[in-house]
Amino acid sequence: MALGSALLLLSFTQEGKSEGTIRMSREMDEMKDASSAAAAAAAYPISQRRGVDDGVDGVDNDPSPDPTLVVLEEVKYAGSGCGHGAVKGVLSKDAKSLTPLPDDSEVKIVAQSGSGASLSDSRKNCHYSVVVTHPAGWSYALASAQFDGSVDLDGGATGIQDAYYYFQGVGKNCAVLPISIDGPKTERFQAGNRTFEEPLCWSPCNNERSLQINVAARVRARGVRGVLSIEKQKFFLKWRKCSDDETA
Repeated sequence: MALGSALLLLSFTQEGKSEGTIRMSREMDEMKDASSAAAAAAAYPISQRRGVDDGVDGVDNDPSPDPTLVVLEEVKYAGSGCGHGAVKGVLSKDAKSLTPLPDDSEVKIVAQSGSGASLSDSRKNCHYSVVVTHPAGWSYALASAQFDGSVDLDGGATGIQDAYYYFQGVGKNCAVLPISIDGPKTERFQAGNRTFEEPLCWSPCNNERSLQINVAARVRARGVRGVLSIEKQKFFLKWRKCSDDETA
């Protein structure tokens, strides 16, 4: 089946969405606990480049602050799937997209099952902690995301990729519905313009908090081989003007 058709079959009905969201929330909590432990153990600095990846896909042209005053100050990453290579955080010139870009193109989030693979091999994640400074009176959220990767799944194996984000000290998570691909299948995939759930999670207007993003890859299988690799990630920012009450 062509990838486009396969992704269309992943659409949730309204009844199925609630069940899927509950299941995803439980799994995200497990991944969040694991990533928090990993972050406490190690964090690797990410350098910054500007102007490499300009423009915005899938996000409307709402008002935004002067992009020259929006700065990606710091990014750290930790997790079982991050690897140990250097990574560059790329903020677009219009300040509407953010891309964690590995220096080493072989740095991927790879989950796998089968002969010799452990349970931990089948669940991998990378958790990014991002500090963005911007003019006062503005707030931002992640509106959508794009992921590129590949699968190599035997029959009976399922590859799952999902992501969520939140702001440090703010309780609400925003997530995208997971992509689920069943084997047997060997192919590359591109999941673009995957919107985060509404209402969006906005950065606090009166206090800059770090943005926390968790990207996870999983393979579900019973003794059969499966590999899911996430190779590129891109996140699209949406901006809004804060009200006077929010900035007080």
